[in-house]
Amino acid sequence: MKKRKLTLSVRKDIIKKIKDYSKKHNISVSQLVENYLKILIEDNKRNKAEVSQAVKELSGIIKEEPIEDYSEYLEKKYRWKKYF
Repeated sequence: MKKRKLTLSVRKDIIKKIKDYSKKHNISVSQLVENYLKILIEDNKRNKAEVSQAVKELSGIIKEEPIEDYSEYLEKKYRWKKYF
């Protein structure tokens, strides 16, 4: 795929660090930015994955109330007595 030039505005301290990093790892700054952008795009695709109709229908069926005192919750659920 043909590449095009892109101009970015970046803080001077970041530019120095990324140039040092790219030199140390033998990769261009352009390739680092391109790789990072690919990762962002792929993550975005994964986050927008289609949810099946069955999952949509089941969502929200079970209504849970927050458990404030977990030991009290366990006592009621399993009829345990508090020994501590």
